[in-house]
Amino acid sequence: MSNTPSFKSLGLSPASLLAIERKGFLSPTPIQVKIIPLLLKGTSDIIGISSTGSGKTASFALPILEKMVKHPNHPRALVVVPTRELAKQVALEIASLKGDGEKEILTLYGGTAIGPQIKKIQKGVDFVVGTPGRLIDLIERGALSLTHLQYVVLDEADEMLKMGFLEDIEKILRVVPKERKTLLISATMPPAIQSLSKAYMNKRIIVDMGGEKAKELPPPNIEQSYIVVKSPDRSRALLNLLSQHFNAYTIIFCKTKRLVENTLEILLGEGYRAAAIHGDVPQMRRERVLKSFREQKIQVLVATDVAARGIDIAHLDLVINHSLPQDDDTYVHRIGRTGRAGRLGKAISLITRSEKKRIKYLDQATKGRLFEDFLPNKKELERAEAHRMMESIEKLSPEGMEKKYEAVAHLLLKKFSPIDAVTRLLFRQFEKKKKMDLFSGSEEKEKNREKNRKKNKKKDRKRDFRKNHRR
Repeated sequence: MSNTPSFKSLGLSPASLLAIERKGFLSPTPIQVKIIPLLLKGTSDIIGISSTGSGKTASFALPILEKMVKHPNHPRALVVVPTRELAKQVALEIASLKGDGEKEILTLYGGTAIGPQIKKIQKGVDFVVGTPGRLIDLIERGALSLTHLQYVVLDEADEMLKMGFLEDIEKILRVVPKERKTLLISATMPPAIQSLSKAYMNKRIIVDMGGEKAKELPPPNIEQSYIVVKSPDRSRALLNLLSQHFNAYTIIFCKTKRLVENTLEILLGEGYRAAAIHGDVPQMRRERVLKSFREQKIQVLVATDVAARGIDIAHLDLVINHSLPQDDDTYVHRIGRTGRAGRLGKAISLITRSEKKRIKYLDQATKGRLFEDFLPNKKELERAEAHRMMESIEKLSPEGMEKKYEAVAHLLLKKFSPIDAVTRLLFRQFEKKKKMDLFSGSEEKEKNREKNRKKNKKKDRKRDFRKNHRR
């Protein structure tokens, strides 16, 4: 008999268990096993030391949603996070766990108009997720009252302190009720976090899941490999990997914005449902791209490290490093986008022979979890293509098939064996498509390349003009 705890054994209500079942969670993660019963009991404040991707959001959201008592005019729970990206992700996760409950969840962050946020607060909200700067702004305007809070959560507290938010956090903690329950989550426990917890928390219990060590190590459920390629062959290698993992929802990490755009151009030219985010992509467009990726309308996302910071996509299957990042922490952050909340994940890095010495250091940093792999061979690619064909055929609806094809099918089966008939049809369909793609696609690709060349020339001329003008 298994000793693994179940969500039911943690004391959660039937409504919460139903929400968990809808999410597809099978068993609680270690931090959920520790924190959920403590928050349900509600006798102490909690410091949770844990890395990202550990299931920490559900560990506090589920018990808070259960224990929170609605107020007609005031929010009852507050989660403070370092970035707007994280605010949106945490709010989405909380919303997905509330089940059929009528609790209103609101995100508050800067970089967007404050007026609509004030109107939403006035309509009534139960659960607020926000960044320190915008929260302070709303408090000082008198638009947000935190006087009736039951719960305060400081998520990624060490990151907030690194970003210089200590003063803002203290301002927020000074205006919340003394009787509230506080949960502080951090990957590390530096002196500043210890001082903050002593000043603003009561009867503290420390739940240490090895956050600092876990921050250096990727989750064990991520299979990590590297493939040695020649630098000019990276794009072809990338396409072969995507063909092999044709069903995988994938993030491709690139070092530069230009490389992101070039990679996106190649993927779109090959017919992939792909999009890109980097520092030059406007915030509104970035949000639309991430929303489409979460909703699985986009299969491949190409991104730089800065733009992808804090991305949390539950269904992400594969991370591909187009090239290795500069440091170990960035590598761990990149591959940590997959394998979230106990799911299996895969990470593949494309490297050149000269980068192989970096692998030794990454191998040490990840405790020997990296192994060398190879690009799929012709047979493996053909097998993947066969599976892809099979899936596309299975998705065809019989209602949409015209009767005239049935007559052709009968004629074919009179002349050929079933295997021979199907083989000939597949060859005719897919080989014909390849030829069409070869001619129409190459023309389209050349147009796109020419467009990009002109765009880059224009940028270069502007840069040269500015340089000369400064002189």
